[in-house]
Formats: sequence, C-alpha cells, structure tokens
Amino acid sequence: MQPTLVKEGASTCIRLDICPYELIHDVMTGEDRELMIESLSCHDEVINHVVCQLVEGYTYNGFSGTWATSRTTALQRAREKIALQYDYAAKKTIEDMQRQIESLKKDVEYWRKATELHY
Repeated sequence: MQPTLVKEGASTCIRLDICPYELIHDVMTGEDRELMIESLSCHDEVINHVVCQLVEGYTYNGFSGTWATSRTTALQRAREKIALQYDYAAKKTIEDMQRQIESLKKDVEYWRKATELHY
C-alpha cells in the first residue's frame, strides 16, 4: 500500500493505491485473511468461479489457481478428491445396476420355467 500526496488545486489529498495481493498477503493478519476468505467463499460468484476451476481447470475468464506437477496444490487436490468421489459413486451405481440385472435375469428365468410348465 503506497500513500501518494496528490495536489488538487489549493488542497492536498492522500491517495492510497491498494494492491489486493499486498492487502491480503502483507497487511492482513492470518486470522483476518481467514475471515475474509470464509466470507467470500459463501458468495455465489465465488462458488461459480471455483466450481468452474474444479471442472474445467479455469474460471470463466481464464484464471486458475496454481498448478504443480506433483499434484500438491489445493486446486489439484480438490479435483482429485472429486474425481475419486465420482469414481466411487459411479462404481456404486454400476454395482447396483448389475444386481438389478441379475435379479431381472432370475425373474425372467422363473417366468420362463413357469410358462413352460403351464403349456
């Protein structure tokens, strides 16, 4: 944050140019930063941008969190966690469908035999 004296006619004003990065990382305490992030994380605009990063890798405007080849960033860990949950859900759905197919096969076999005995 750099204060600058600005002369406007006979008066002098102080102008503060605030860089969001400097404000968040250099000026705010860890607790203040946590509270701000917690508050922002509940806003739909923020959620939409984060979801877009998780699904697509980038926000609507092409921004992205940090990436590393070792999958160590929060974004990469979150994407991996979602993928694992999706895999688990898909696996459970497939298993349920396979059980239903087996049950239907038994029903078909039962009715086939019942029909043969009847005729």
